Amino acid sequence: MTLLAVVPARYDITIYQRATFRRQITLPLDLTGHEVFAQIWDAKRRNKIADFGIDVTNEAGGEFDIILDWEETTPLKKAASWDLMVVYADQTRDYWIEGLVTVDPGLTAPEDADA
Repeated sequence: MTLLAVVPARYDITIYQRATFRRQITLPLDLTGHEVFAQIWDAKRRNKIADFGIDVTNEAGGEFDIILDWEETTPLKKAASWDLMVVYADQTRDYWIEGLVTVDPGLTAPEDADA
């Protein structure tokens, strides 16, 4: 996904329980010296549900992956919201992405294979 629109851009995601979630994001921004944070919160922003891992794959090109391991997706139960913030080297901050999270329970569970 390459963002060229208004900031924050809208990007809704579906997370499958018991599966690793990984999405590549490209911002039109050189990330050198900056930090990226992304979190999932309940609908009323009272409870943080998860912090995404961030794997920068091309700092100068603004490319990175947001990641949740399968252990982190397993307890997800219901729809929520997520957003992504860049904290610049001078400590100013901007939201770049926001969206809804849909949770899909899926069916396969390798840990239940012997059941």
